[in-house]
Formats: sequence, structure tokens, C-alpha cells
Amino acid sequence: MIDIFYYILNFTIILVWAVILYKRSDDVPLKKFFAPALLLKWVAGIGLGLLYLYYYKGGDTFSFYNASLKLTQVARQDFSSYLRFMLGFGAEVISDMPYAYQPRALFVVKILSFLNLLTHNSYWLASLYFSMFSFSGLWALGNALSVLKIRRSAIVISLLLFPSLVFWSSGVIKESLAVGALGFLSASFIQYFIAGKRLSLVAIVDVLMLLILWKVKYYYAGMFLLVTIAGLGTFLLSHRYQKAGRWGMLLGLYLIISLFGFMLVSVLHPNFYLHRILGVIVDNYHAFISISHPGDAITYKGIEPSLTGI
Repeated sequence: MIDIFYYILNFTIILVWAVILYKRSDDVPLKKFFAPALLLKWVAGIGLGLLYLYYYKGGDTFSFYNASLKLTQVARQDFSSYLRFMLGFGAEVISDMPYAYQPRALFVVKILSFLNLLTHNSYWLASLYFSMFSFSGLWALGNALSVLKIRRSAIVISLLLFPSLVFWSSGVIKESLAVGALGFLSASFIQYFIAGKRLSLVAIVDVLMLLILWKVKYYYAGMFLLVTIAGLGTFLLSHRYQKAGRWGMLLGLYLIISLFGFMLVSVLHPNFYLHRILGVIVDNYHAFISISHPGDAITYKGIEPSLTGI
């Protein structure tokens, strides 16, 4: 009986979320694709869970979930300690828990622990929430692109129907959070700096989305900042100086600003440091090879952390 109550409660919340998203897009030509695309996203999230459960026999998605159950148990026993930990204090709460010292994974575990309180520890309901967030970001980006008169079919296929994007950004995985946040940020960039929308209190949401993206995929955030800094700088200068409107000047401006943007972004995280970035690439390569079955990954013999090696 308790499980039925939680399912009704959460389905209601998710449906209200979907209705609000749809209503805010009433005048957008994409709206007739809303229901089938959202349903596909939900099914993909459930399908991803089933794939890991029955084919891979485990994986990150269920490791995140199992770790989150321990944190949820702390919340039910001592909510003040749980709250302090969620805000970045009280590491002793989970010192013996998986991902205690893996910040990106731990961020996902924290979100899942909150959803466990809301869903009565239902992995599948949590999967719907993750898929819903990812879809919302992509939908926002699709709406922003439609205002620019980009072909509707191109937007729908690339953002809402492309199989690998739909599947691997659904369900309880980091990519669902990253893609959703990236979609919201890209939509805001288009609305503010290309479509001419004025800044408002909604910009607070952009700060939150950038934080989420940084927490789960800091290299996505770094690349996003690099591209937007270069794009915004070129856009502003081309409007200020008439000569900069020529394509050659625009390209030159973009490359110069990109260089400065790269220098700026490189100080935001140790793995972006110029003297470390090639070594990080090679280390990640070896880490993936070490957990891959023979023949299931491309191997590079003698790869070194140098420009010629890469």
C-alpha cells in the first residue's frame, strides 16, 4: 500500500512537470513531438536500467543506487547530519561508503539519496526523474534553436530522436545530468546573446546548471565555457567593429579569443593545467584499457603523453 502511494505521488509530480514544460512551449512548432519524444526518453531510461541489470549484471548505475541507499538511511536516522553532509560538511557520515572520495560519483549519489526519500527507494522512479531532467534540457535547447528558424526536422532528429543520444542520456547515469544541464545552458546562451533576450532572475538557474555540469562532467563545463567565451567575444566585437563582419576577420577573432579562453579555462581544474593535460589523456586511456576485455577496445602501443604520442 505504501509503494502504491509513492508511485501515485511521484507520477503526479512528473506529469505536472511535463505539463508545465509543455505549456511553456505552446507556441513552439516542436510541440507536436513533445509526447512521443518524452515517452521515448522514459522508456530509454527504464531500458538502460534493464540492460545493466540483466545483461551487464551491474555497473555504475546500480553502484550509485546502492551507495545512495546508505546515505538515505542516514537521512532517516539523523536528518541534521545528512543535511550537513549534503551541504559539504560532515564527511564522517559516509567515510566507509563507496565513492566517498570520488566527488563526481558522490554528487550523483547525493541526488539519488534525496530521490530515495521522495520515491521510497525506488530505482525506477528515480530513473524517470533523471530522464525527465535530461529531456527538459534538450527540449529547452530545441525550442531555442527553433526560434532561429533552423529546420524542425534537424532539431527533432538530432536532439529528441537520435538513438545513442536518447539512450545514453537517460536513466540513472551521470550523462543524464550532464546532457540536461548542457541543454539548458546552450539554450540560455542562444536566448541571451543571439535571440536578444534580456537577463533576468532566471539566470540563477543557469548558475545552478553550470554547477551541476561542473560537478558531474567538469570537462564538458570547461569546453562549454571555452566555446561560449569565444562565440560571445566574436559576436560582440563583430557588432562593434564593422570590418570584423567579414568572414576572415570573424575567423581570426574567434581563434584569438579561443586562445585566451583556453588559457582562462586551463586554470579552473588541475586536469586542465597545460603541463598535465596530455598526461591526463594517456592516464585515462590506460585506465579504460585496464578494465576492458581483450579485443573490446582500440589499443595504441607505446602511447606517450606528448604531442607526437597523442
